[in-house]
Amino acid sequence: MPHLVPHSQVLKMERFIYDFLVLKVDFWGKMALKDIIISSLTKAEDSMKIARKSAEYLRTRYGINMPDVSQTIHPGDFSGGEFNPEVLCDLKGKHVFLFAVPTDPANILNNVSPGEMKSRAEFAANAAKEWGAAHVTLVATDLYFSRADKGPEDFSEKSDDEKKKLFKGKGNLARAQAKAFMSNGIDRVLTLHLHSGHVQESYGKIYGRGDVLMDLSPVPLLIHYLTHYSNVGLNKNNGSNIVLLLSDLGAKPIGDYLYDSLHRLGYTGISKIQFSKTRKVANDPNKVEIYNPQVSPNYTGLEGKTALTIDDMDDTAGTRKATCVTIKEDGIEIEGFGRQRPANIVIYGTHAVHAGLNFESAMQTIAAAEPSEVIYTNSHPSIERNMTYYLKKVTSVIRTAHFFGEVIRCLEEEIPIGESYTTNGILDMAKISKFAVQPFRRSEHMNNLR
Repeated sequence: MPHLVPHSQVLKMERFIYDFLVLKVDFWGKMALKDIIISSLTKAEDSMKIARKSAEYLRTRYGINMPDVSQTIHPGDFSGGEFNPEVLCDLKGKHVFLFAVPTDPANILNNVSPGEMKSRAEFAANAAKEWGAAHVTLVATDLYFSRADKGPEDFSEKSDDEKKKLFKGKGNLARAQAKAFMSNGIDRVLTLHLHSGHVQESYGKIYGRGDVLMDLSPVPLLIHYLTHYSNVGLNKNNGSNIVLLLSDLGAKPIGDYLYDSLHRLGYTGISKIQFSKTRKVANDPNKVEIYNPQVSPNYTGLEGKTALTIDDMDDTAGTRKATCVTIKEDGIEIEGFGRQRPANIVIYGTHAVHAGLNFESAMQTIAAAEPSEVIYTNSHPSIERNMTYYLKKVTSVIRTAHFFGEVIRCLEEEIPIGESYTTNGILDMAKISKFAVQPFRRSEHMNNLR
């Protein structure tokens, strides 16, 4: 059995290694990152802040001299409301990173719809290329139109009939968006936790290369949060009190990555349950069912433990509701263990979509499960502002701006991201500590922790 280093010692070791890495890479970073320009596609403060914080990270961490995001490509408008990007700095030969960050749907003045965000990306990229930009990357914290990733040509005669029925009459919007991006000068797209691998396939076919759409995993950030800030009890008995619950096959990639990473770090007691899911009516939270639980070889039961449910997003929260109701009210029956229920439920979702303006309804659905902890990233930064009272008491938001800044650094220095920020041990966690910052919590949550 692996020997777990006490958490306090881990923090000291991380700090030492972090200081060493800072001294080693700063000089080279300053030389390699001089041609970066970062811009925001919106004027909404919550959304612009992620672009600005990414730029500040590069400026502070690596000493890069670049203009503020407000002085790069201004997301202006004509008097009639049409988007009118204005280039305010020299872009000749530069590598431009356009940040497309979802806005707050409750902010009527500065809200940008998904369709409008797509158009803004295309117009801004086109303007950047016209003014001499050598390369344009779209940084979409949550890439819109990724859920509509199947059309008639994506199904064969052997495809599942239920799947065909759900997508009947619909087009592959991910592929259509890739065509529009390519024709308007977007050379690469950077995003966090795609809904499906089919999206990358669509972009690859359109662009003719496989590296155009980079899907970043949130697992390194999540592990840093779980080991430094969470109350989930990861450090107790090698994590044997935690069971990962993957509500559908779409959650399998992130669930397997998280499970394997935690085991490599010594938390070998963590087990997992994989479900299948059926959705009888699209986007109806009351028409979702999960079934066919499959357990990991080290599974020792669920009774009295903490169930950590993993998914890419909470939109209507239907999948989350189905999972939590099943495990909390009905329990899970596994051969050899009988029907068991967890003592606590912890919810993780990368994207807090929350059905747009209907966010209160989606949050009430989540609150009905009475989770002891809820974890999101700020890919939709309005989650920090829009919370019902229950979620205010239990929610932590993992901030991603520095992470995106570090990824930009890796891309510019041609450092393989997967090789540089894996989660195999203390050395890797020390690297992650460079860009993983303290999570956001509302005052109600802080009071709840006291």
